[in-house]
Formats: sequence, structure tokens, C-alpha cells
Amino acid sequence: MLDLPRSTISDIAILARTTKENVARVMLGKSGVPLETQKRIVDAIRVLSDLHNETNEQHVIGVVLLGPLAEDAYHSWVARGIAEAANELNRKIMIHMRTPQEGSDYLEMLQKNHLAGGMIIVNPFEDAPLIRFCERYEVPHVLIDRHIAHRIDQPGRGFVTAQNYEGGVQAMEYLIQHGHRRIAHLFELTQIESSADRTRAYRDTLHSHSIPFEPALMIEVRQGDTGGEAAMAALLQQPQRPTAVFAVNDRVAWGVQRALRRAGSAISVVGFDDLSASAHSKPPLTTVHVPMLEMGRAALRMIVKMIDSGEVPDAVRLPTHLVIRESTAAAVH
Repeated sequence: MLDLPRSTISDIAILARTTKENVARVMLGKSGVPLETQKRIVDAIRVLSDLHNETNEQHVIGVVLLGPLAEDAYHSWVARGIAEAANELNRKIMIHMRTPQEGSDYLEMLQKNHLAGGMIIVNPFEDAPLIRFCERYEVPHVLIDRHIAHRIDQPGRGFVTAQNYEGGVQAMEYLIQHGHRRIAHLFELTQIESSADRTRAYRDTLHSHSIPFEPALMIEVRQGDTGGEAAMAALLQQPQRPTAVFAVNDRVAWGVQRALRRAGSAISVVGFDDLSASAHSKPPLTTVHVPMLEMGRAALRMIVKMIDSGEVPDAVRLPTHLVIRESTAAAVH
């Protein structure tokens, strides 16, 4: 058995996202554990063993994602950027996919095993316990995006995001320049800064062009592309339909497009994020590009600097830009 002087089967199970029983079966060479789970267990054992034998544990950086990695998702692109920069800088990363309901076992395992010299926390709107853990044990940490209540200037805390407000203004200016005045906005009721900035840009840009704000054109969505589909169906029932829709993200915009295809309606649609699939949606989606890969890279470089020098770099807000495709056209009045 590998030498794990501080770790336990429970630690391995937490890191591998499985049960203690499965860990025990793998360690004893017994069958009955799915191959994918076996791989996670072996990887977790190797990580714990390597870290305990490392002479410099500061090279290890924890990366916490809220929710699973999925193809062409925000978390996945950011994590890829983190991994690429870690490889370039010869740093180890340990990725953990966390749920809002998860307890403190993972945090206790981190503390006991001294696993991370620093943490990168991606989209931490439900991760107050982890942030408090970093503060309590003075673990350098970088937030990628943040809950509005999270202070940027907290000692030992770095911050990386995109220029979401500016990107929202770009999207709205483009629609207004093409004659749109009845512009709907599908938003998420959340305290995440990125989403709130996009909604603020919608209202501010209407105001700057003296276009009356109409509450009926703002609809809250909760379930990604499914929510976008339902919200667009509701907008199509209004006596005066919008001529354009600014969606809080691409997944919501995809749902809008499905509802429009079903109804046979032609309304301009703008998304936000520029996920890969948006170039191939029907029609290809005009959207605001968010540099997700570079956000991950910037966060890794920032946490390395914090670990190595003890300095907290200034917050990084990477530029966004509008990508114009076929989902938008001039307004028809």
C-alpha cells in the first residue's frame, strides 16, 4: 500500500468523489468497482502519496469548481486555461467538483493533509464555507468571478473576471444602432457579479439612449436553455413583441432560438459567453466573447505570484468583445 502518513480511506474517498467501501475494494484488489471510479481512486491515492512525499507542497494548487465539468461549459473552459498555465509553470493542480450541499469533509481533508499552497475558486456564489476556510487558515486564494458580497480587497485574495458590463453595453449598442427599441432581456436573479453587470448594462444603455424601460420585457430565467425557451414563448404572447432579445448567456439564448424556430418568428438574439456551440446554432448566434481560457490562465499566474511572493496582484478584468453572426439583423417596424 502507498505510504499515506496523514491520509485515511475517508480522505481518498472525498478526493475521488466516491465511497469508503469502493476505496477499500480497490486497495484490496477486489472487483465490483466501475472502471471510471477505480481510476479516480487510483489518481487520488497517487496525488495524496505524491504530496506527502513532496519537499515543496507550495507547488500544489487546489481548483474548486461548483458543479461537474461538462462539454463546452464555462467551468470546463476556465479549468482548461488553469491546467494549461499550470503545465507551463510546472505546478500541480488538484481539481475538486463541489456541490452547494456538500459538507465540510473536503475542507477538513485539505487542512489535515496540507494539500494546497493556494486555491482557485471558480464562480464561488455558493462557496462561502470554502472562502472562510481560506481566510481562517490564511490560504492564498483567487476567485474567478464572485458573489457581490465577496470583497476584492480582502488580504490574501485575488480576483479575476471579464468586463461583463462593458460587453453588455456593446451588445445593447449594437442592437440599438440597428434600429431596435423594444429589446427584451432574459436575466438570472443572482448575486453573481458577472450576471448582475450584464443586467445593469441593459438598463443603463436603454437609459443613455432615452429608451423607456419596460418591466414586461425583462424576464427572469432559472434553468439555462430550457428557461430561455419558456421565457421566449411568454414574450411571443405579448401584444407588442420585442424585436430583439439580449440573453444573459449563450445557453439561455439557445433556448430563445428554439422557441423562435418553433413559432416561425424572426427576432434578433444576442447571447453572452461565446461558447463553441454558438457558432453552429441555428442561426449562428451573435454573442459577447468572454475569454474563459485566459481567465483560467490569469488566475493560475496570479495564485503562483501570491504563493511565491506573498503579494496580492491587482484585480484582473479581461476585455470582452462582440462576435457578430447571423442571429441579428436590422429591426423591422
